[in-house]
Amino acid sequence: MRSKEYFPDFKSIFNNELTDFIKFKRSCGYVYGRANTSMSKLMDNFFISQKMSYKMVNQDMYDSWMNTMVTFTDSTRARYHSAMSSFCEYLRMLGYEEVIQPESLRLKYKSDFIPYVFNTIELERMFNQMAKNIQLNKDDINSKDFYVLFCLYYGCGLRLSEGLNLRKENYDYESNTLHIIESKNNVSRLIPLSISISTQLEVLLSLKGIDEHIFFSAVKRSTAKQMVYDYYHNLLKVSKIPIRYDGKRQRIHDLRHTFAINALKQMEDKGFDLYTSLPILSVYLGHKTITETEYYLRLVEKEENNVTKKVYDKSL
Repeated sequence: MRSKEYFPDFKSIFNNELTDFIKFKRSCGYVYGRANTSMSKLMDNFFISQKMSYKMVNQDMYDSWMNTMVTFTDSTRARYHSAMSSFCEYLRMLGYEEVIQPESLRLKYKSDFIPYVFNTIELERMFNQMAKNIQLNKDDINSKDFYVLFCLYYGCGLRLSEGLNLRKENYDYESNTLHIIESKNNVSRLIPLSISISTQLEVLLSLKGIDEHIFFSAVKRSTAKQMVYDYYHNLLKVSKIPIRYDGKRQRIHDLRHTFAINALKQMEDKGFDLYTSLPILSVYLGHKTITETEYYLRLVEKEENNVTKKVYDKSL
């Protein structure tokens, strides 16, 4: 039996809810394989140990659950917290009243890496320059490839390899969606496209022959990757984008970071609760766990705190 179809033999008071929870997560697009179901089984064993007479999760139970960890590293704490927090959110969604929603963990990550987030002016310069390149090289199909590919990197948050590996059959004309198949961590997902991006993609495809790959079909994938990097670094230079704080050039992955940050900001502007919106963005980005997506939320909160501090300082 494949791991995505596997269900542990739950025996606690929440046995039915844990089974339905796994079904729910998979219906939302999560792979939810053995690693996740094993964590669910650990929760099941924990609930058995609590000798519960009715279904509830209070703060003391949550604290006890966190104390069952074998190791107390930040990554382990995040996994245990995420598992219980997600299950509690599911129970509350079902209408269980005596179930808390654990507060988010405040973890100190060892990595001091800060992704580069492009601002509106920088993005405008880059895309204007790419459009100019198409006009200057009207007979060069690669110029059009670069433009549409970078539309997907910024407009859809694709990873570098996800864009380069796209084949014609991955695009659905009728639904305007891309099907990303078994990308990082073997996660597959459907990505809806905006009308502007799907129009650009269809125009590009109309110029293509019978080749399978959408972008740079005449070259090997490894060669195409280097072509994209060379083009990107020259684009940054010509567009007069300043180098990063650490003296290095921006990565293509920073376009994905920019998409994620902008998506969260748009959700917030529309009045959505960011913590309840995270699962949606997590599935869209192809993250295996929601903990990966929470990283972007911390960046948004940090930026907002910096803005608040600046406004407060100016008022003094």
